[in-house]
Amino acid sequence: MLTINDLTLRYEGVGGARPVLALDRVSLSLASGEFIVIIGPSGCGKTSLLEVIGGFREATSGQLILDGEPVHGPHPDIGVVFQEDSTFPWLTTEQNIEFSLKHRGVPEHERASRVAAMIELIGMRGFEKHRPSQLSGGMRQRVALGRALAPKPKLLLMDEPFGALDEQSRLTLGDELLRIWRATACTIIFITHSLSEAAMLADRVVVLQPRPGRIRDIVENPTSPRDRTSEAIGTRTFTEMTARLWGMLKCDPAVPLTASP
Repeated sequence: MLTINDLTLRYEGVGGARPVLALDRVSLSLASGEFIVIIGPSGCGKTSLLEVIGGFREATSGQLILDGEPVHGPHPDIGVVFQEDSTFPWLTTEQNIEFSLKHRGVPEHERASRVAAMIELIGMRGFEKHRPSQLSGGMRQRVALGRALAPKPKLLLMDEPFGALDEQSRLTLGDELLRIWRATACTIIFITHSLSEAAMLADRVVVLQPRPGRIRDIVENPTSPRDRTSEAIGTRTFTEMTARLWGMLKCDPAVPLTASP
């Protein structure tokens, strides 16, 4: 469904600074409906990779192929959910979700039904008329997710969307995201610094190494998608997977040995 071929990204130096090779020949293939999580130390190019895939930044070299067609710039079949609160504060929940449909030119009579279905899917019924200032951080991220999914993208990019939330909210939204993923069959690429989040959500975990960003390894999740929930935390399989991921990261000189997974 998505093929990344030898993707390289170089930031040119400004004011005499040296150029930075952010990504070096990254190659990865995703099947339709896969849930891929990317982890790695700060500065390894996780967000840069998502920005290139999403069309917000042009790669120095390499190729992106989505359903057999090269991708150059923003694509209508690719949705994005950011770490920062991206809801529009002057719009209600339903208006925020409808915004993405208006932008795509979806007729008004169809927008209403799709907004109603999305509000039900993301669990925001009863909050249709609320503005972001009246919602919790987790609820605002639900709205952002609904806005990204409303146009029915084939690929959803998520850049640490739960990073600013407390642990309980992250686990709850992780369960909700897995439920929504199963219901929509959307392909997801998800960035996180949390190893437990990666082990809970991913079909495969892509581990990046920094300077320059390269794929160190790809770890398959032995747990089936149906069994991946927050209740799996503490099981032997879950513990072994997080330990394996931490073992890869702590060997990297960019990760302090006192860091905790």
